[in-house]
Amino acid sequence: MKLENENLNEPQKPQLNIPAVSCSVVHCKKAPYDVYIGRPSKWGNPFTHKQDGKTLAKHIVGSRDEAVQAYREWITNGDGKHLMNDLHELKNKVLGCWCHPQSCHGDVLSELVTKHCN
Repeated sequence: MKLENENLNEPQKPQLNIPAVSCSVVHCKKAPYDVYIGRPSKWGNPFTHKQDGKTLAKHIVGSRDEAVQAYREWITNGDGKHLMNDLHELKNKVLGCWCHPQSCHGDVLSELVTKHCN
């Protein structure tokens, strides 16, 4: 039987301060950024909810949230899947887009970098 205080004399393992891999998203006209992810960059979202025709997006969907979800599917399983190999370019970077602080495909990129670039 092991007692609670049995390990008090054992040396403690040092805690490593390894910074988490991440990136953040800002509005490209309101804050400094490292990588522009809007259109026409390679990271740009090919989906939009805007119906005005004043966009470089190739596909129109019903809402901003649908555009973000379509981007998630596009980059992870669709025609944009090749970009998954380039996510390391975004490690520890600030991403600039026009959407932030509203829902944005940059949030998807940030999640993917955190998940896949550790």
